[in-house]
Amino acid sequence: METFTRPRAFIRDPGYAQRREEALKDLDLKKIDPPLVNIIKDFSALPHCFTLQCCFGHFFLNGREITPGAESLTSYPEDTLLKYRIAYLALCIENSDAGKRLYRGLSAIGQADPEYVQFCGADWFWQRHANSYALQTEPERFKTQDTALVGLDEALRLEKIKARMFEEIQKVLVREKDRGAEPV
Repeated sequence: METFTRPRAFIRDPGYAQRREEALKDLDLKKIDPPLVNIIKDFSALPHCFTLQCCFGHFFLNGREITPGAESLTSYPEDTLLKYRIAYLALCIENSDAGKRLYRGLSAIGQADPEYVQFCGADWFWQRHANSYALQTEPERFKTQDTALVGLDEALRLEKIKARMFEEIQKVLVREKDRGAEPV
């Protein structure tokens, strides 16, 4: 599936409030990768965005997921090739001053390490949700794909980079919450 397109400029979106309400009503935190639950809760409290999809990023070997915490990537031989499913967070952002501030904060995360972290759009999100954007951790050469085959050294690097991306997202959220948000 193609995931990456350049972020588009904000447009007028009269259906934003209703779509946000529906998204929050349909949100099932039990279906979210556990490391992302608090991030999704925090985004849900912001009136100027709502989450669309997310994934913490996963590695697979011979079709079997490598379970974080139970297995370490370092236990595999150096010549191991792993299938990586991208880490990402997709959001719909309101065309408002607060939304544009959030956009700037998130896009700065992608600018810090463009070889592995991209702030982007996806046409298939935009078709349903104007002003939708995503942050993803994916090697730049695979940025248009949702999976990649990577060597062990790169997999270890991706583990660190995706953790840092989500830490930086959390910092953006703290700044947004400090400016005032609605309770979940």
